[in-house]
Amino acid sequence: MKCLTSNECSDWLRQRGIIELPYVNNRQLMCLQFESPRDPRKLTAFVRWLFGTFGEFPGALLQFTDWNTHNADETALFSSLRRIHGEQRALIDAPGHLFTSTEAAEAISHCYLAATFDWSVYLYLAAGTATVYFWEGDLIDLWTANESINQGIHEIVKKYALRVSYSAVKT
Repeated sequence: MKCLTSNECSDWLRQRGIIELPYVNNRQLMCLQFESPRDPRKLTAFVRWLFGTFGEFPGALLQFTDWNTHNADETALFSSLRRIHGEQRALIDAPGHLFTSTEAAEAISHCYLAATFDWSVYLYLAAGTATVYFWEGDLIDLWTANESINQGIHEIVKKYALRVSYSAVKT
């Protein structure tokens, strides 16, 4: 894992042709918004299944956008995870976390920790096939133009009996 500044995140996304902040700039197909599992065990299992729908993990950028509900112990946990990788900057100074294709487990754990802590984070797959936004532990948005991922997400939402709050196919 490597941490990135906001500008470095923007550069990484631009180089791959990935839409930054798709909630604001949505031009991708198949947007789906649904509730997040609230039980921590279901949430961790759900995030594992979510990553499974992506197929072979291509690497990803996680960009934290909001952690204003943080507690000292939550911040300490994230800081220690960052220090393992030599990162000394605060989350606000380097909110991006870049994971290689061999770091799927770390990316998964960062996603479910963020959702458990009620933080907000974008997950941008390096291949550009999907973007996921975890909203303060309450909602999850997904944008994809990949029909296989779209079908997989709908199956997971049904499996976990999650309430869909928005579903649209954009053209």
